[in-house]
Amino acid sequence: MRQPTILVADDSRLVTHLLRRWLSAAGANVIVADDGPSAASIGMTTALDLALVDHVLPGMVGSEVVMTWRQADKTFPVIMISAVADEKTRTESLAIGANAYLSKPISHEELLETINFVFGVDSLDDL
Repeated sequence: MRQPTILVADDSRLVTHLLRRWLSAAGANVIVADDGPSAASIGMTTALDLALVDHVLPGMVGSEVVMTWRQADKTFPVIMISAVADEKTRTESLAIGANAYLSKPISHEELLETINFVFGVDSLDDL
């Protein structure tokens, strides 16, 4: 088993703390960014296996972060997370290159199931 590197980009310390705890317990190496420019930079310079990106980030919204990565041919999977639960936002996120979209609040089970689905595995241990 290898330890996947996952970026969590969210401006809420509560959310990043919770996601870091859940993902670390599942065996991931977690990197945190609290704004869009930091998230974009980390994605451009770090070998990521996955990014969880909030739709609303200071400095650069999540969709701009994802577009920056995709225009630079970064192909790691991205799961957009947002308190905005409308279909238009979800559809736009998937159209710009996100692999999945989760609406807050996110449960531990929902997060891990979505990550496993994106990776095509039964658990992070299968990576």
